[in-house]
Amino acid sequence: MKWPWQKPPKKLVLCMVAPSATKRIAEELGEQRTFTVYPILYGDYDEIIDDCVECGADILAIEVAPDADDCDRDVSSRCDLAIELREKWPQCKVYLLCRSAYAHVEPALQEAQASALIDGYHIGEPFTPQIREWLTQAERG
Repeated sequence: MKWPWQKPPKKLVLCMVAPSATKRIAEELGEQRTFTVYPILYGDYDEIIDDCVECGADILAIEVAPDADDCDRDVSSRCDLAIELREKWPQCKVYLLCRSAYAHVEPALQEAQASALIDGYHIGEPFTPQIREWLTQAERG
């Protein structure tokens, strides 16, 4: 039963490079009364943005993977996605997740956050505790 003083759950859209990682983190986060996880198992920008708008996302947590053969997942491309998302759904916060192997992109992540292109980032596994922290901050709002 939902009481009038209860806030609706926050909505997290989660998109990792590997669908298996998205599923694993979504399972680790589990279903809670305070938030709902919407795992996205693909990486097309338009679909990610549409899904965020459609579900009314409060947070988009998306992985950065600056592989030489995939420029769509680098910091710059993820910032472009964040800008486009904010044009369509300005209340959604965007956080970037980066594996330790790509720690060399930290200066670009710092610049993106300082320029308010993103709301924050996290480097290094595990990602779940940091995502929980972002959700907690969103709940306190």
